[in-house]
Amino acid sequence: MRTLVAASLGLVLCGMVAGAASAQETCPVSPAVIHLHTSASEPLVDNSQPSEQVRALATALRQGGRLIGLYVGNFNASALPTYEIQQRGNGLCVRTTEVSVALTVEPRKIYVTNDRLPGSCEYKAVLDHERQHQAIDDGLLKEYGPVFREAVRQALARIGTDPVPLGRKADAERRLSQAMERALRQAFARLGAERNRRQQGLDTQAEYVRIMNACR
Repeated sequence: MRTLVAASLGLVLCGMVAGAASAQETCPVSPAVIHLHTSASEPLVDNSQPSEQVRALATALRQGGRLIGLYVGNFNASALPTYEIQQRGNGLCVRTTEVSVALTVEPRKIYVTNDRLPGSCEYKAVLDHERQHQAIDDGLLKEYGPVFREAVRQALARIGTDPVPLGRKADAERRLSQAMERALRQAFARLGAERNRRQQGLDTQAEYVRIMNACR
C-alpha cells in the first residue's frame, strides 16, 4: 500500500523589451510579485484490477508480499516569470515583474484490488488506508506551496545586478531561466525527501496487520 512517487518541473518565460534608460553601472532592483497557485485533483478509485496487476504498478516501490491497495499521485511544479528588458548604458538589464508559481498534485488514483468488493468491510479498510496516503499529500501541498514561493523569491534576489553586454539578450534570459529552474529543483528535493519520510512512515508492519485484522 505504498504511494507511487513521480514529479515534473515546468518553466516558461514571458518577456517584453522596454526602451533605453539612462546609463548606470548596475541594474535596478525591485521585488517581483510572486503569485502562488496550489491544487490537488480528487483521486479516481479503481477496483477493477487483481492484486498481480496492482503489484506490477508498484514494482519499483515493493519488494514482495500481497499488495491489496495502492495510492498513486504526481506532484508537479512550474514557474512563469514575466519580465522586461531595459537598456542601461552599454548593457541590458532583465527586471522580473512577477512570477506565477504553481504546485499541484495530479493526476491521482487509488487502487483497491478486485477481491475486495465495494461496500464490504475489507474494501473500506484498504480504501481508508489509501486515503491516509492521499491526506499526507494534501498536507504536503499546503505546507510546501509557500516553500516553493520562497525558493523563487530567494533565487530572484541572488541574480546579479550587473547588466549583460548589448547583443547578449539571450544570456540575460538564460540567467533568469537557470535561476528559476534551480529554485524549483531544490524545493522539489526537499518536498520529495519529506514526502518519502511521511509516506513510508504510514506503511509499517503494524499498519498492515491492523488492516488485515480489521474485519475479523
